[in-house]
Amino acid sequence: MARSGSSAGDVVRIRLETDAQPAALLGEAALLAHSFQVARVGHAPTVATLADMPAANTLEIVLPAEVVRVVALRIPAARPAMVKRALPHLIEDVIIGDAAECHAVVLPGLRADGLRDVAIVDRAWMRLAQRIAQLRRPRRVVVIAEPWLAPAASAGGAVIAVEGPRGFVRHAGGVLPFSVPANGSLPVEIRVARGLLGAGPVQLAGTASMLAHAWATELGLPIENLDWTWWKAAPLDPAWSLLTDEYARGAASGTLEWRQWKLPIGMAIACVAIAIAGVNTHWWMLARERNQIVARMEQDFRNAFPRETVVVDPLRQARRLTASTTGASDDGYLAITEALAAAINPSAPIPSVLSLEYRGQVLRAKIAKGANGTAVADRLRERGYEVSTDTPGPDGAQPIVVRRKATR
Repeated sequence: MARSGSSAGDVVRIRLETDAQPAALLGEAALLAHSFQVARVGHAPTVATLADMPAANTLEIVLPAEVVRVVALRIPAARPAMVKRALPHLIEDVIIGDAAECHAVVLPGLRADGLRDVAIVDRAWMRLAQRIAQLRRPRRVVVIAEPWLAPAASAGGAVIAVEGPRGFVRHAGGVLPFSVPANGSLPVEIRVARGLLGAGPVQLAGTASMLAHAWATELGLPIENLDWTWWKAAPLDPAWSLLTDEYARGAASGTLEWRQWKLPIGMAIACVAIAIAGVNTHWWMLARERNQIVARMEQDFRNAFPRETVVVDPLRQARRLTASTTGASDDGYLAITEALAAAINPSAPIPSVLSLEYRGQVLRAKIAKGANGTAVADRLRERGYEVSTDTPGPDGAQPIVVRRKATR
């Protein structure tokens, strides 16, 4: 089983007991008041509450052997999300009870026969582990079963670990949890499953290894002492953690939350990339359209002014050349119309001016009948304008033409 890259000094391990009663400890007050076996990896354990636990980057929550069952199943080759949805149906035939009340996790590694190990644990224990993680808030949380910390059994043998009133046998086919009888005799679970121990040797571990020594002697198996306890084992690889899916959300402030936010962050990055690409594409299209317009303007300028050799700003050059050709840019429209308005008799019928047309610095106006167009023309002449009159039309309106006097 792979071990974590975290240093032992950064890992605090909390061992849950079978009598912890997960449902009774979900309340914050009860959980904070409860005492657990706590140890920094490599150091002897102490009994402490969550508030008195030492701080560490990684928190390993160790579940009892009897609450986690590992079964070998054939997992279909599919996306992880589809496998998660299929797991409740895959474990229905190997459990007693409702699969909806169980949390299943596919463990790393592939067996030689193509099967995968699947860990199954009651959701009450997962909710308890999640609540402990939420109260402690370490950077990383790993929830594991105690047998995973023990070394693998040697070929043809087994490992018996005893810790207080309970223990487990780790054999080639899996794990067998058991309870220690009050009189210290051989547990009935081992008597019934004697064949799982193989022909030996049996490696004895835990604080009650001498008790296990008597059992192995009774079974007539070769014995090896193993210097191992749950608090001495090296930190486990986080890939073995049972704290997945909905139990991982909000359980820690480090790796688990990063996994939770990977999809939203990835989508946000993708949206930003698409927006940047769209802005650049739009800018390129506008730049191309601008260049096309400037090219057409330059072509029109060359058609209008073929003798001009250098074209820097077609629009500005065209305006300047047009102004120099036609005279001042101020064509006098405002001055002529003001003079016309001043020349009209205020007491004349309204409207006095029936129409106006200005073109080429020449104003053509129709003076209504009764407004005395001849008098209007005389007043405009007095103001220095050239004025000519035409014959009145059928409606009696007097046409007049007004232009500035030519200057020499």
